[in-house]
Amino acid sequence: MTDEGVPREILRTLRRICLWRELERDASAVAAEQRRLDDLVAALPAASPLPPGHLAALRRTEQDRAASAAALSEILAPLLVERLELAAAALTSRRPNRATPGPVPRRRERPATPLPIADLIDGMLAQEAEANPRPSRQSLSTTKPTPP
Repeated sequence: MTDEGVPREILRTLRRICLWRELERDASAVAAEQRRLDDLVAALPAASPLPPGHLAALRRTEQDRAASAAALSEILAPLLVERLELAAAALTSRRPNRATPGPVPRRRERPATPLPIADLIDGMLAQEAEANPRPSRQSLSTTKPTPP
């Protein structure tokens, strides 16, 4: 079945419905997408409606694609996890041991309400100052200026 002449938004919505059903997602989300699909189909211009049976054929095609995608993800996900664990182990084995541990990051509690932007900027500047300390004024005054 070809997708020609079918609006892209109808195909995307149909694809989401089929995938969510295959993955056994929340039934209310699937029902909402089905209502969206019905609205999109109803909103098609009278001059270019979907031929009879075309939507059903598209649904079957998308159901097959969703089933294939779900089966493939069940196979590939464990392989991907294995590869990522091996890559992480290889990276940690290449790192040199540090004689002195670095600074321990302080854990800050989050406020119950969002901070104003000024407080966020102040916090960012404080973190930057901790990470990149500036030379003291005394060390700057002891350096001799170079003649022009």
